[in-house]
Amino acid sequence: MCRMVGFSAAKPVKIGPFLRAVAHQAQHGCRPWGRPHGDGWGLAVLTPSGWFVAHSNRPIWEFPLETIAELEATSGLVHARLASPNTPVNLVKVHPFCAVLDGRTFAFCHNGSITRCDRLPQPRHVMLPPNAIDTEHYFALVQDRIFNGDTEEAALAETIKVAVKHECEASSLNALLLSDKKLVAAKGPVDQNYQHYYTLYVHQTGELTAVSTEPLTGFGVGNLLEDVLVAETGRITTRRPL
Repeated sequence: MCRMVGFSAAKPVKIGPFLRAVAHQAQHGCRPWGRPHGDGWGLAVLTPSGWFVAHSNRPIWEFPLETIAELEATSGLVHARLASPNTPVNLVKVHPFCAVLDGRTFAFCHNGSITRCDRLPQPRHVMLPPNAIDTEHYFALVQDRIFNGDTEEAALAETIKVAVKHECEASSLNALLLSDKKLVAAKGPVDQNYQHYYTLYVHQTGELTAVSTEPLTGFGVGNLLEDVLVAETGRITTRRPL
């Protein structure tokens, strides 16, 4: 479970608003299980100087966000974790997870729990750590498809279909995938008892598109995402059903 934001812009923008949005959601936003999203936080952003990735094992609202708020990026992911039951809580399990495939960098984060990862196919091209959490399994299958030639959006959509087919008991498969070219957001099937929690809102303002687990202040009216969205250089270029 988590709170997360992904964004794509036509030109570099300061990341401060996205950091503050996730910090607010993590501490004060929707939390049906009672406790805030304080099991670590991370970000992966594409700056004019290249990728910048950071992880912390502390709650995002305890971090001095102003120290990096002026950093500018054309796209990025910010994620605050609420660990799924019986999963490790440590720095290496903090999202976004990153990978390099054929020289291209990808970052991935997920909101939900996958209870029966043992029912998922084993990835063919990615080696999972012995104590891999559900999101690492999920991302590994996405990577497999990209390795085999799928586009980012096809890889994510088809992985969701595979997870559903194998009845992996996922509370949600909502996810954000970022590459050097695209931001992909996918709204998958969710636990009907927590529809109000497993949401993704799409915001567009000027030449910027942002997707967030809760509405973003200052970025126009957010519309609920119900499919797969691709944004490039701030504009939505593709919408497709699962």
